[in-house]
Amino acid sequence: ALYIQKRELARKQAVIQARMNELSRQRSTISKSVLVTLMVERAMKVSCSITYLIPQATWRPAYDVRYLPKTNQVEMVYYGVVSQRTGEDWNNVELEMSTATPSTAVSMPEFRPAVVYPYGQRVVREMMEKMKAPAQPMRRRYDRAKKALEFEDEEKRAMAGRLAPGGAIVAGVVQRFTSVTFKHPKRETIPSDGRPHKSIVTIQRFGAKLEYVSTPALSQFVYLRASLTNTSKYPILPGEMSVYVDANFIGKAAMKSVASNEKFQVYFGPDKDLKIERKVVKMHEEGPTMFRSSKKVSKSFHIKLQNFKDRPVTVTVVDAIPVSWTEMVKVTLVDCTPKPSRDKDKIKEQEEMGKLTWVVKLAPRTKEEIRFKYDIEHPQAYRVNLEKWSQERLKQQMEQYKK
Repeated sequence: ALYIQKRELARKQAVIQARMNELSRQRSTISKSVLVTLMVERAMKVSCSITYLIPQATWRPAYDVRYLPKTNQVEMVYYGVVSQRTGEDWNNVELEMSTATPSTAVSMPEFRPAVVYPYGQRVVREMMEKMKAPAQPMRRRYDRAKKALEFEDEEKRAMAGRLAPGGAIVAGVVQRFTSVTFKHPKRETIPSDGRPHKSIVTIQRFGAKLEYVSTPALSQFVYLRASLTNTSKYPILPGEMSVYVDANFIGKAAMKSVASNEKFQVYFGPDKDLKIERKVVKMHEEGPTMFRSSKKVSKSFHIKLQNFKDRPVTVTVVDAIPVSWTEMVKVTLVDCTPKPSRDKDKIKEQEEMGKLTWVVKLAPRTKEEIRFKYDIEHPQAYRVNLEKWSQERLKQQMEQYKK
């Protein structure tokens, strides 16, 4: 009986604490007056509208991205997720979601070059990754008068609404000089509860170029990737996206910022019918010899790629050898079968970042192998570090070393 009483008291305490937390988050109401002085030549009736900015009102983009195999297209549903805690419910209001004043702030792992350098040598620090852009400020307009004359025709066209694929009503889009405003086609009610309210901004379809890619040193999967071009007239903002193939949910990922007419990529998760395996088959150290005063470390790798599909596929495989910016440490690609891509851009990546790229064609239900070996040579008196660096950090270190 005592246990039951304690449990009931704990429940009541939790309810009271939650209520106190809610009350503490509520802000006190601040009232302000606006004084407008008008000068007219004769007596007349005048209507005025007031536009103002308030805190605690935000919007953020969200996306459903779906690959449609029948048409080889990618459909993107663009949502605006609105939330506000201004202390006043917005009842039957017009909504505009603008990119004019943004706040600063299921994919393959990012390639990071392996860097080898003498122990104790001074190096540049890793740059912090840029923070994701937070929710965008929202502008609310009170509809107490006529719209400004200079935007009247433009806004009427935007508010007219249109039917997207599937019959969905989407927001009108107004292209300003340096920004884009999404105008919701119907009035909305957004209570001051801080909860998200989602509405469709637009639905777009893009032609897709599909390819399979893998970085076996970082992940044991082969990923399906679509290369797209943003053919719409407005930018795609950073936000969370839910990824689908037809009706099948694949997972969630982050959408990066994409300008109009800019190319971008979307991953549709790993393909279970393609397998890749990477192993270190040999590691050997040699000290100074009669013909060499330095120490040498050799590493050999074996990559096996298998296609269990009933159709041929092409897979781009990315791996790397370490990179050194100092003459005291030398890295040499001793053997590589088959040879990596000799594309001009790929050769530059190999020289500067140690990046190796193979384009492997796999017949149905077959396998292919990749083997490569590299040597690291450095003075016997030195210890060396081997770390994963971002490409930006490596470029900065090389520039500093050249100076």
